[in-house]
Amino acid sequence: MNQETPHNKMPVGALIRTYGYKLKDKVKYFDIPLLLVTFVLIIFGLIMITSATSGTSITGEINQPWAFLKPQLFSVGLGLVIFLIMMAVPQQWLANPLLHLLALGIVFLLLIYTAFAGEVRNGAKSWIQVGSFSLQISEYLKPIAVLVYAWVLAKLSEEVRLFKTQHLVLFRWSIVGLSILCLFLIALQPDFGMVAIILAIIIIMILVSKVSLKINLALLGIGGLAYAGLLIYFSNYQGQSDSYQINRFLAMVNPFNFRQGIGYQLVNGYYAMSRGGWFGVGLGQGQMKNGLLPEIQTDFIFAHIGEELGIFGLAFLLGLFAFLLYRLFYWAGQAQSQFSSLVLFGLGVLFFIQITVNVGGVLGLIPLTGVTLPFISYGGSSVLNFMLTLALAQKMIYTEKRSRKPEINVVYSRYQGGKS
Repeated sequence: MNQETPHNKMPVGALIRTYGYKLKDKVKYFDIPLLLVTFVLIIFGLIMITSATSGTSITGEINQPWAFLKPQLFSVGLGLVIFLIMMAVPQQWLANPLLHLLALGIVFLLLIYTAFAGEVRNGAKSWIQVGSFSLQISEYLKPIAVLVYAWVLAKLSEEVRLFKTQHLVLFRWSIVGLSILCLFLIALQPDFGMVAIILAIIIIMILVSKVSLKINLALLGIGGLAYAGLLIYFSNYQGQSDSYQINRFLAMVNPFNFRQGIGYQLVNGYYAMSRGGWFGVGLGQGQMKNGLLPEIQTDFIFAHIGEELGIFGLAFLLGLFAFLLYRLFYWAGQAQSQFSSLVLFGLGVLFFIQITVNVGGVLGLIPLTGVTLPFISYGGSSVLNFMLTLALAQKMIYTEKRSRKPEINVVYSRYQGGKS
């Protein structure tokens, strides 16, 4: 019978040091500035969520900030676990069309489940309950769409240079077809804002990949005409509508005409930011969180920051977002692999659109869609989604840096032994 001796046991301290060295070896290939700005955004978001939930609710009850902070911290911790798992996933798996179809298939099945057993929030049946945790499945389609369409567009470019192969065409159309079905189910919830965001990400990726000039011009023309037509139509619309989606457009165009109804949230958001001025009323000193601004910790946390920290606080936040976008687009331009480049660019576009839609909605430039502000708004699905998104980005950067690691060649000199 074999017995383990002290000689073949690794001491706990040595084991920790071994794994510490491995982690240290991996971390040096991360984009440290991107990690730091993510950390600052998460901490800033936790502080502002605590501040936004420290007042009274619409019903007059005193909020308990810890009741909001605890699940948010849990989501951040779970997101960190997902980040570490993502860093251990081989790069080849992320570029495997079979796994792309599997991921889309899982999302598709969960969207079907949501259609039958989901919860309705803000006019859309898009949430499912997992224990005490709520998940918005459509959120996770955004990074998955970036990943799969980066593969599709990279393979299209290769086919232009080389030749078409039957199995690649089959995979491509299977991915496109399944993603269209997912978007169709999201539209039935109905969550047209989410559909528009995902389509915008895909369209911009197509434009940048330069697959076809005619397709690019057609997409730009259709998008411009659609936006102009919507503005003209809703600017002449009289009264409110029974449709939740139409009311969002009406509130954007004429919020002060509906200040006691569909424009209430937007008008009070303006008032919150006007109270803040340049330097704000002080952290924790805002008044709009006392039942005057609904969803202040989620959709309208940007207005809350404007009230308590002022224009300088908003400028600081937007500066952090600008630096995050700069790092993503910088590495998209530096990546040698077209797949990695498209993934990084698509993730940057995802962040840009998410930030633009949230801030634009609060400012009344686009309709309110319920889109969260990355890492700042309260919401477990949002935090997990963006932790996954940045994990994908760091994985691409890690792979690019490792591929550039210089090989060490040992050169033996002809002059040895001190001879000249």
